[in-house]
Amino acid sequence: MSLGWLTPGALFIGALILLPILAHLIQRNPTRKIQFGAMMLLRKLPEVTKRRRKIQDWLLLLLRILAISAIALVVTQPELRWLGIDPNLPTAKTMVIVLDNSLSMNQKISNPLFPAKNTAFLKAKEDAIERIQNSPEGSKYGIVSVGEEAVGWTDELLTDRSEALATLKDIQQTVGETDLLGGIKLARRLLLGEGGDVYVYTDEAGPNTIHVLKDEIQLLSDQKGSLYPQVVRPEEPQNVIVLSAKYGDGLEGGTLRYQLMNYGKEKKEVLCTTRLPDGTEIRNFVQTEPEGVAENFITVPRVADGGIGSIQVEDSTLELDNDFYFHLPRVGASRVLVVDGEPGVTTINSEVYFLERALAPFGAQNETLPDVVGPSGIQTLDSEVHRVVFLANVMEPAPIAAGMIDFVRNGGGLMISLGNNVSAERYNSSFAEIMPAKLRKIESLAQSGEEGKATAIPDLSQELFSPFIRGGALEFSSVRWRKIFSVQDVPADTTVLLSLENGMPLLLEKKVGKGRILLLLGTVDHAWGNLPLQAIFMPVVQRIVTYLGGASSLGGMRKMATIGELVEIDLPEGSTEVVLEGPKGSVGLRYNKGKAIFRPKHAGPYLLRSSGAPPIAQIAVNYSPEESDIRVSDELLAVASEVVPDRYIQKAALAPWLIWVVLVLFFLQALLSFAKRTPTDGENNES
Repeated sequence: MSLGWLTPGALFIGALILLPILAHLIQRNPTRKIQFGAMMLLRKLPEVTKRRRKIQDWLLLLLRILAISAIALVVTQPELRWLGIDPNLPTAKTMVIVLDNSLSMNQKISNPLFPAKNTAFLKAKEDAIERIQNSPEGSKYGIVSVGEEAVGWTDELLTDRSEALATLKDIQQTVGETDLLGGIKLARRLLLGEGGDVYVYTDEAGPNTIHVLKDEIQLLSDQKGSLYPQVVRPEEPQNVIVLSAKYGDGLEGGTLRYQLMNYGKEKKEVLCTTRLPDGTEIRNFVQTEPEGVAENFITVPRVADGGIGSIQVEDSTLELDNDFYFHLPRVGASRVLVVDGEPGVTTINSEVYFLERALAPFGAQNETLPDVVGPSGIQTLDSEVHRVVFLANVMEPAPIAAGMIDFVRNGGGLMISLGNNVSAERYNSSFAEIMPAKLRKIESLAQSGEEGKATAIPDLSQELFSPFIRGGALEFSSVRWRKIFSVQDVPADTTVLLSLENGMPLLLEKKVGKGRILLLLGTVDHAWGNLPLQAIFMPVVQRIVTYLGGASSLGGMRKMATIGELVEIDLPEGSTEVVLEGPKGSVGLRYNKGKAIFRPKHAGPYLLRSSGAPPIAQIAVNYSPEESDIRVSDELLAVASEVVPDRYIQKAALAPWLIWVVLVLFFLQALLSFAKRTPTDGENNES
């Protein structure tokens, strides 16, 4: 509520309050007459003069000031103004119900008349049904919902009240954002420019919901339509959500850090339950400040499956957005099949002794890694279990070549290391389709007793070596080689990831189908160099496993999205029978220029895969944080009043009341003056 003036310039009349003040300072009428001589007058003169400079009759002065001020206010024609719609305005017999069924309308409210209808959405729907039921005979009805996107439930205005009620009852709660702009636009079009009433049932929640409606409200008014906001929300909105979650390094299996947002105005402690992809649950309590962000973390177990996990907040005020979904890489060891091409008499003499220690640095605690077999054990390869294969100095590749080629083409990762057992001719022939480059011969780089050629520091902008930006990159130069295989010309589709300081290639990469292959031109034991004896060996091996797809039990691209967002996934070449599975089952896809495109309608994990191949992508879909923000930034009635003030601002003139105030003040002045001027009996006798 505010105060306004029709003629504010008349406030200058208020300066007249100086007149009674001056009058009281200049003049004072005596109330008693006393006989005295002339000389007495001269003696009293200074004292009387001084006394006349003081204000007398403070109450009378105050009444005169108030009277003049009231007269000035009457001239300015003040009025009280407040947001509201005149209840005496005639209602139209054509109405359109715009019902907000967005996520925020799931807020719990107190509804003593209908305890079962204890959400803002159910209360709003009940109120809208009652309005239609009480409408006059011959009314016309339109129904629009504004959750996720504006939907017109009636193609034209209905004349059958029962049909309108049935249509309204069919609208259900959704989990999307609010499209009030589209809803009012559809309502205006239903009215066909012939006027009518648009009743908008909403909670006004969200930072970008109301202020964008000005132009559409103006169009509605220009077309003789009237907007009637019907606000439904709890008295004290409360909501706590998870804003973000991110996995990082730390003790044990790492740390998952997440942020909570409290949109309410009260401090709140909430229980958070973190569910990892393998079903492990971790619970803790988090204290949140009013309208503040709180941070918390959990320690991930040393071994955990990768995939999409969730964090659930125990918050009963708005339950639909209590879950937040996040990506977790495979924690700890990944399932890797290691083919030992030169098993030793003892474990330490094995070709893969150091490789096995690097893959499973915690020994028996990492029961899933590695699966070490000889060349004849390659039949144990299971694409549903193994994401990466290491071939270490395998002598005869022909028997396993077909299986390895199919494994890589279908999305597997293959790492080949060489040694004295390897024949360039056999490898070039058997692995011709997938070899990054043709082998040439073994090159001796140092004499007996010499250190060998140093390894060059790799390009840390490459994905494989990007983690070493934080430190450890200089350790590559400590790796020296006495022998490596040389190669023929490196093809254009092959990338040299690592080289010696003299420029000779050391590690090559080639993408084949949906997978990739790495070729190390040296050994993974200490026969040709000191690689396994250097501190850089274990982190490089672990990184290679991750790089080849072993970081996740599922693999594929990882992507975050929100409900209603357009999601585009690049499809690998040759992908067929692509299927998207969501939390509610199969999801329809459309395709454009090698991309699979969809718009999720539910929060949760989504998995995109093609038949007989590893997953192409994992998508974690969450609720829009803007829709979870239940705070009111703008009021629909306030925005409408800026567009059509005559309709949405109520006024009450104060001038008639002020006139009565002026009359009362003048009457009180008269009474007070009369009382001051009437002599008492004692004064009359004395005179």
